[in-house]
Amino acid sequence: MQCRGLLFHPDDDPADIVVIQSGERMFQNRETEEVRFVLDALFAVLGDGVYEAAYPVMMNACGIRLDA
Repeated sequence: MQCRGLLFHPDDDPADIVVIQSGERMFQNRETEEVRFVLDALFAVLGDGVYEAAYPVMMNACGIRLDA
């Protein structure tokens, strides 16, 4: 998702996420349902570990190098 510019906070509702450059919705209706399904499944299995998994990806996308 990072490579395709589809980064967002896991707590954000996918229906409310817009592409900054255009202001258009990032996900269409069917995609929104799929993203919600995947996020629900991730939280069911990982709990707050979802945030830990997303953190290094987001920092990398922002150009921030994390210590190993």
